[in-house]
Amino acid sequence: MCDSILPILHLIVSNTTGLRGFIGIDFILKENSQISIIEINPRLTCSYIGLSKYNKDNTAVKILNSFEIKNLV
Repeated sequence: MCDSILPILHLIVSNTTGLRGFIGIDFILKENSQISIIEINPRLTCSYIGLSKYNKDNTAVKILNSFEIKNLV
């Protein structure tokens, strides 16, 4: 499945240029191995809990550090 979803993820990323942040992608893997995207959510999802559990570093800090903060007034 990992190999078959990578082109879909690249397509999603290439069509959301200029946007940054954590997103959740819900999909269905059908019996014939076809992948159907159900929705894309621009927010933290339950996967954040799993990432935080297995990540040695603070996941929230990594997300915050991924943003460049410029000229805040």
